[in-house]
Amino acid sequence: MSLIQDVQNMKTDRLDLDEAVELLSGVNIALATYSAERLIAPQCLQEGVEILKAYIGTKRRENLKAALSRAEATEASLKTLPERREDVTREIQQLRAELEA
Repeated sequence: MSLIQDVQNMKTDRLDLDEAVELLSGVNIALATYSAERLIAPQCLQEGVEILKAYIGTKRRENLKAALSRAEATEASLKTLPERREDVTREIQQLRAELEA
């Protein structure tokens, strides 16, 4: 299958991050080649760039959120009992304030 067909038939829900990066690299090379040869690139390639960049950005954000959650869980497990009690007390106060507002 050609790169153009890959882009036209692309379904981001079936791509993993590495496949998306690989496809984006190919599309960028194809666009650069069209430009260097002074040819008009198929519209689907430019649309593919936009879709792939958005998908990669979303996946990057999801990966960052997952890493943050793991780091926060590790941090929480390292807290002493008084620190955890203070956190819970602060959360209770915030919730009560929201309920009273």
